[in-house]
Amino acid sequence: MMGSDRLLSIIQRALAFSSADQTEVTIGRADTELTRVANNVIHQHVAEASVQVAVRVALNGRLGLSSTSRLDDAALRETVETAVAVAANSQVDPEFPGFPGAQAYAPVKAFDAETAGQDPRERALAIARVTGRARRSSLSVAGYLAATAGELAMGNSLGLTAYHDYTRAGVTFVVSSPHGSGYASDEAVSMRRLGVDEAAARAQEKCLLNQNQVDIEPGPYTVILEPEAVATFLSGLTVGFSGEAVKDGRSPLGRLIGQKLVGENISLWDDGLDPRGEPLPFDAEGTPKRRVDLIQDGVIKSVVHSRSSAAGLPGAVSTGHAVSGRGPGVGVFPAHVFMATGNASLEEMIASTSRGLLVTRFWYHRVVHPMRTLVTGLTRDGTFLVEDGRVVAATKNLRYTHPVVEALNHVEAVGSEARWCGMHVPALKIRGFMFTGVTTH
Repeated sequence: MMGSDRLLSIIQRALAFSSADQTEVTIGRADTELTRVANNVIHQHVAEASVQVAVRVALNGRLGLSSTSRLDDAALRETVETAVAVAANSQVDPEFPGFPGAQAYAPVKAFDAETAGQDPRERALAIARVTGRARRSSLSVAGYLAATAGELAMGNSLGLTAYHDYTRAGVTFVVSSPHGSGYASDEAVSMRRLGVDEAAARAQEKCLLNQNQVDIEPGPYTVILEPEAVATFLSGLTVGFSGEAVKDGRSPLGRLIGQKLVGENISLWDDGLDPRGEPLPFDAEGTPKRRVDLIQDGVIKSVVHSRSSAAGLPGAVSTGHAVSGRGPGVGVFPAHVFMATGNASLEEMIASTSRGLLVTRFWYHRVVHPMRTLVTGLTRDGTFLVEDGRVVAATKNLRYTHPVVEALNHVEAVGSEARWCGMHVPALKIRGFMFTGVTTH
């Protein structure tokens, strides 16, 4: 870790090289350690250190971007000059609101020193425990266990300075037999909080259950979606809370604010400061993060904005949701979504189902029609037939095609526990969920 003083000093050096009207410098660096396993054997046990400096400039209303992975003065000067040259040859951006001035940020604790200094042998030993259990059951494990320690620093010519350090640990396992597979994952701020053995046990249990799959006909079913499936499915809706998508006419949600859209048992919000997710004090423009209610008791409450997407909209302000990665401009996305829990356990959802399907996760998920929130994809790594309150068989994978909004109007039960799976969400029981195709495996 380089620390705030050193990174902010580098930023000030870069700013001094700029001849632009406004200049912004962002430095992201990370130390990532990864242990990857396949066929019960560790085949990657690696460490990577990375750094990227991104320079954005504004010159007579034109924007330019350049980046480098070097921190010496010669590289910084060249990168700044390249960004200025790009801006000089770009079109005027009529919606550019200017970079922000100095900001105040809420304290966010997202760094764990033990995780940052973890001995790689500990990861190898953890994987050995998992593969040993699988091998004794004649099963095969694939997946990874990783830990990252990183820093994000930002500064601009208008006096903004920001710094955030963090750690992140993650694990994913797919346990397989010749006739089926099971999946589980977990994420946390620290390795200490990461449920490595618990995830492995869930994946192995799913694999052992996911045998002798039966054929079932496509059509509407009551489904019990586990959190991984819920998070994937909801992404077809949450992308529509982007103020940019609303402004461009790619989302219907902006005109529905204040209206009831989904069931009263559904509440969603975005909170970049919540430690249960991936906390971050500021967005890609340096605007402070804060909680934004998206849906409250079924009613659309708000969409999220960057400074750019809010520009020109009466009463709109940035909510701290700018994301980088779109050239010199920024995108807008709610990246810290939470769903309110209910009072039903997964076991109770199954017990109350006369006939339905239990779904572990989705993949190949795609948005078919954003204005209708229509999505499609496939089940994977464990789809199970439920009859008379019991899991009675594994089924072959199915294709679903269903509007997210319609599904959220048919939620019969909301899980009492939630997990972070890219979103912090519980399991959901939904009636009338449409499956439109079947597979041969």
